[in-house]
Amino acid sequence: MLQFTRALSTLGGRLPPSNVPLRYSRSGSLQSFFGTSSNRGWILDVTQKTETVDDFDGSMSVCYHYVTIRSNDTRKRILGRFNLGFFEDRAGVDKDAALLFLHGIFGDVKRWAGGRYWWSGQEKYKHLRSAFRRRLRGMGRQMPRMVSLSIPGLSDRAPWFLVERSDRPDSGLLGLYTDVIYPYLCEQLGAAARQLSLIGESMGGHSALRVMLNQPAETYRRVVLLCPALVARLSTRSSRTQLAKYSRQSGASPWVVWAATRIGRRTFSATQPQGGLCLMPHLEGRDLSCAPPVFISLHDRDIWGFQIGAKAVAEQLEACGADVQICEMGPHHGHIEPAPVADFLFSQPCSSLPESDMRNRSLHYEEINHEPDRDPVVLRMG
Repeated sequence: MLQFTRALSTLGGRLPPSNVPLRYSRSGSLQSFFGTSSNRGWILDVTQKTETVDDFDGSMSVCYHYVTIRSNDTRKRILGRFNLGFFEDRAGVDKDAALLFLHGIFGDVKRWAGGRYWWSGQEKYKHLRSAFRRRLRGMGRQMPRMVSLSIPGLSDRAPWFLVERSDRPDSGLLGLYTDVIYPYLCEQLGAAARQLSLIGESMGGHSALRVMLNQPAETYRRVVLLCPALVARLSTRSSRTQLAKYSRQSGASPWVVWAATRIGRRTFSATQPQGGLCLMPHLEGRDLSCAPPVFISLHDRDIWGFQIGAKAVAEQLEACGADVQICEMGPHHGHIEPAPVADFLFSQPCSSLPESDMRNRSLHYEEINHEPDRDPVVLRMG
């Protein structure tokens, strides 16, 4: 059953089963995503699936939204896909706060549910959620709503980055996030979106920082970058000499550095700085004094060598006036110390997003066609 969709309250309790596709439509432009403008808009086909996740000290119910974006015309072309997982603690949920998680490479929308990473052998997200519970119980609070995001490409575990539109074929997903995914997320979360914190690991940490820099400062309450995929003075077209120098300085595996730059060639531009692999051009001349506090974890023997780029970005963020907290978390990429993350997220109150701004950024649905025995339910975004 739908537990998160405020917009379906107009159905008078007649909620469809979780396996019934829901269809939403909206007129608008996806120019920032596709590079072309279209006034015909798009349709979101949403299929839902519910599961239960067992933790060390509790359990959670999760509702996965598998969303297909189609053109709002007679052809109904598939324009893209994204998946969201909405997690609620069975012991109780703080409906006024939420966390959005962006996974690392080779992950999917179910990564936040648990399981072991192939390089760490650690059920780290279960440990992280346990640290959240302990911290919040000591404060007399409940767990926030938690959401995981994944944007599948050719396969469910293909790499994806939220990057501006450039000359590369896999760029432009940042426009998809700001135009479609974030408004859809706000509508599902309701009031909790005004207290939304952002957590990104590795590939997701890179995307989380781009999202923070390209959305209004008050959008997120806290931003956590766990071993973020950040580099300095390196591009996808760097020479072998430059890659070898980077490997020596960072201690990264030469093969991993070479493979990473090849993977990034479909996403990051080597000629357009704003769409490049290095985020330093995005920070030059920026005033980030009003930006949300940022937590960055480092690893001194990161197999990818990201600690050098993360330190450089952290220094530049501080120079721009941002509140940055740096934490060293063991030697290896992907290792997480739960306690510092929990303390950073829940130790101090922050101002929330104004409700007027929330109404402007969320999607509001209006029922246009519903019969009790007819599916799919058709709703229009207005």
